[in-house]
Amino acid sequence: MKKGAESMAISRSQLSTSFWTDEKVRKDFTPEDRLFYVYLLTSPKSSITGCYPVSLPRMESDTGFSRETILKLLARFETVHEVIRYDQDTNEVLILNWGRYNWTDSSDFRNGVRNAAAEIENVEFRAFVLDQLGAEAPAPAAPEPKAKDGGKEDQATKVADEIIDFMNKLSGKRFRKIESNRKGIRARLAEGYTEMDAYTVVKRKWAEWKGTDMEQYFNPETLFRPSKFEKYVNAPDKRGPSSKYDNARRIYEEFRNEER
Repeated sequence: MKKGAESMAISRSQLSTSFWTDEKVRKDFTPEDRLFYVYLLTSPKSSITGCYPVSLPRMESDTGFSRETILKLLARFETVHEVIRYDQDTNEVLILNWGRYNWTDSSDFRNGVRNAAAEIENVEFRAFVLDQLGAEAPAPAAPEPKAKDGGKEDQATKVADEIIDFMNKLSGKRFRKIESNRKGIRARLAEGYTEMDAYTVVKRKWAEWKGTDMEQYFNPETLFRPSKFEKYVNAPDKRGPSSKYDNARRIYEEFRNEER
């Protein structure tokens, strides 16, 4: 790419100061999430289309994050935050809301976006950009994220459903296996927390909150909120170092056996 063209691509990225006060960013994004999203929005490889190729090695070099961390972040931004799509075959990132914040109504500008979109390799990404460019409300649906790593996302959903079952068994409540309840559980697993961490927090907080004013907060959204979960995991265990619940799988299997 010519130097002038690269400079134009960089100047197209406009990050508003309101990013730091956005409710979704403040509530749902970890500090690592915020830094990585700023990188995606201001990457030197960015394009006026909001879709651009950037390889994993380049992201490693630019951010200093490890390959494992970048893959986890990309997966979280696709399936949890739902703000990007990433194609590992073409190495293309698609920023879903790019056009809303960066495009103007100028016909010359929009023609430039349309011409640049012709270089997008992923057919679904290209169609999304073009539809968004010419669409009036409602906005075009975003491409569905691809399943990665042989069904890891399906496994995370299965684990989340088991944890929801366990919460219902403990509390007698009826939390449903829906995306709003799974979301936080899957996000914490994507960050590297284990099933044992999840089961331990659920068991511990129910024992602490049952029958108190805090019982109202015993729900998936509160327990697995990023600002809370780490503190719950690292809180002193009042049961002492030895417990029959040391193994997450055993917790779940025991509860399932009681139901049979």
